[in-house]
Amino acid sequence: MEKLSTPVCAVEGEPVGSNDVTLKCKSSRGTPPLTYSWTKTSGNQKMPPKGFEDTTGENLFVKRISEDNCGRYRCTVKSLLDTKHCEIQLKCPSLNKSDATNYSEIQTVMEELSTPVCAVEGEPVGNNDVTLKCKSSQGTPPLTYSWTKTSGNQKMPPKGFEDTTGENLFVKRISEDNCGRYRCTVKSLLDTKHCEIQLKCPSLNKSDATNYSEIQTVMEELSTPVCAVEEKPVGNNDVTLKCKSSRGTPPLTYSWTKTSGNQKMPPNAIEDTTGENLFVKRISEDNCGRYRCTVESLLDTKHCEIQLKCPLSNKSDATNYSEILLTCPESPAITSNGNKVITAVAVTVVLLLAIVFVLSFWSLRKKRGELVINETVTE
Repeated sequence: MEKLSTPVCAVEGEPVGSNDVTLKCKSSRGTPPLTYSWTKTSGNQKMPPKGFEDTTGENLFVKRISEDNCGRYRCTVKSLLDTKHCEIQLKCPSLNKSDATNYSEIQTVMEELSTPVCAVEGEPVGNNDVTLKCKSSQGTPPLTYSWTKTSGNQKMPPKGFEDTTGENLFVKRISEDNCGRYRCTVKSLLDTKHCEIQLKCPSLNKSDATNYSEIQTVMEELSTPVCAVEEKPVGNNDVTLKCKSSRGTPPLTYSWTKTSGNQKMPPNAIEDTTGENLFVKRISEDNCGRYRCTVESLLDTKHCEIQLKCPLSNKSDATNYSEILLTCPESPAITSNGNKVITAVAVTVVLLLAIVFVLSFWSLRKKRGELVINETVTE
C-alpha cells in the first residue's frame, strides 16, 4: 500500500465575534480508506459543544465561536498501514477582530521532506553558462537550499552563484576546474535531505559532451505501488489490471506475473508499452487468481498484489470482484463431481464392513460346531 503522508492542518474563517470557524485537515497520499478524527489537546481538552465533523471527518465545524473554543487541536489520520497527525493553534485574543490577525499561525506537526532531484541545464562546453538545479517536491516551508562541491579540490566555482531561493546554482563561463560532483542539501525544520549530480566536462569538446550530466547518485525513494482492477470480470468482458507507483526516480520498469494456480499468464493477456496496465481479453475462469505487479527503479524494487475474482455465472455476484487475498468461487461442476466421489467411497466402505462382519460370524459358528462334535466323541 501507499505510504500515508503527514496531514496539513488549516483554519478557515476568523474566530471573532460569533463567527463560525472550520478547522481543516488533509493527507495528500495514502491508500484508502483513510479515517480522520479531531481532538482538543489544550485547556480543558473538551471539544466545543457546538462543534461537529463532516461525514469524512476532515473538517471540524465550530458554530458561534467563544473563548472556550480557543486552544490547540489535533487531527489524526489513520490508514491500514500507518497513523499520522497534525496540530493547529486556534487563537482567539479577546475575540476582538483587530487582535485576530494571527489566530492560526502555529502548526506544530509538519509534512515530511521529500528527497530532492538534481539536474543540469545547459551544455558544459566552450565558455557556456550552466545551471545546476535542485528541487524537493514535498516539505513544510520554509525550505533552505545550499550547494557544495564534493569532488576534486571541493572549491565552489569562483564564477558560480546561487539564486535567492538557493535551488539553482549558476556557473558562468564554465572551465574544467568547474567539473566534478556537486551536492544539493535541502533543510526543513523537520529534516535534511540531499541529492548529488556529476558534471562531466570531457575536454570541453562539444562532440564529447553528450553525457555531461548522466550520473545522479542519490535518487528519490520508490513508493509502494497500488494495484487495482478496471471493469467487472463477468461474461466475456475485457478486464484491465492497473499498477502505479506515485514516487521514484525514472526510469521505472513495470512487470506482471500470476502467483496462484498454475502461475501461467493468460494467453489472452498483454501489457501496454509502459507495463503499468495488463489487459485481459474475453476473461474466463482460468484467468482468475492472484496477480503481482513488480516495479523496479535503479534504487529499489517494490510490488503489490491483487486477487481477481471471477464469479462468471452471475453479474450480480461480481460486486467484490477484486478484493485482495480472496479466492475464485468454486466451480459448480467440480463441486458436483466431488460429491459423487465422496458418495461412492462411502458406499464401498459400508459394503466392505458388511462382508467382514459376515465372514467373522460364519467363522465363529464353524468353530463352535467343531467344539460340540469333539465333546460328543469324547463322551
